[in-house]
Amino acid sequence: MNEKHHSPAEFALRVKFNELSAAKAADGEGRVNEKHHSPAEFALRVKFNELSAAKAADGEVAMKSILIIGMGRFGRHLCKNLADLGNEIMIVDEREENLEELLPYVVSAKIGDCTNEAVLRSLGIANFDLCFVCIGTNFQSSLEITSLVKELGAKFVVSKANRDIHAKFLLRNGADEVIYPDRDIAEKLAVRYSANHIFDYIELTEEYSIYEIPPLPSWVDKSLKESGIRNQYHISVLGTKSGGKANLMPPADYVIQADEHLMVIGKKLDIDNILKELS
Repeated sequence: MNEKHHSPAEFALRVKFNELSAAKAADGEGRVNEKHHSPAEFALRVKFNELSAAKAADGEVAMKSILIIGMGRFGRHLCKNLADLGNEIMIVDEREENLEELLPYVVSAKIGDCTNEAVLRSLGIANFDLCFVCIGTNFQSSLEITSLVKELGAKFVVSKANRDIHAKFLLRNGADEVIYPDRDIAEKLAVRYSANHIFDYIELTEEYSIYEIPPLPSWVDKSLKESGIRNQYHISVLGTKSGGKANLMPPADYVIQADEHLMVIGKKLDIDNILKELS
């Protein structure tokens, strides 16, 4: 993670903790949970947690400790975004060049083959809140790593898949959740560009989604309540968007403008009916 997210005391403790863990790994010791810590490691972990708890008590968002295995294009973007959101990141990849540009964003980076159980043991898998397995080109490796990570005590494992059959095997072998970045983007773009009046789209479930759409002419210059959006069209307005700026959770007396977009949530069938009126 980027150092700007740590207090100086937190960052110093985290670096020292990782140094001790790495030293143990170099000596051939594996570590799965806190009962295997040396006294020095345990003291550092406790102090680090105390500092994090103090930050949370002061109103700061509590960060998560996240392991990302596989620094391809998706893994790199994931790492940067998670770090920008204030999380503590450790990254692992077989190739050193895949790690170099990400060093400013992370607490620790390691070169290693994660199909090797000894490498995974040296990471202290059980200490992470989330483990991402972002291996997209070698399904056999992704499956082996997912299974090993779970066996070593991972709390929650998210694995990347390219095909439905891959997802089934990953879920059966340790993944708590499977993501399809390419498929999800393709579906979103297909919905967005197949209709003339959808500017953005987020699927929540098979039945409900969030859409960014223009207002119907009959809604313009009326308040949300007067327009009958909810009662007549069975959708809810989450916000409005104009000039690149969003206005979230508008009140019932908010007057709809012709040049703005509405961010609405509803069933696909109800949205389709609105789109037909817009056509």
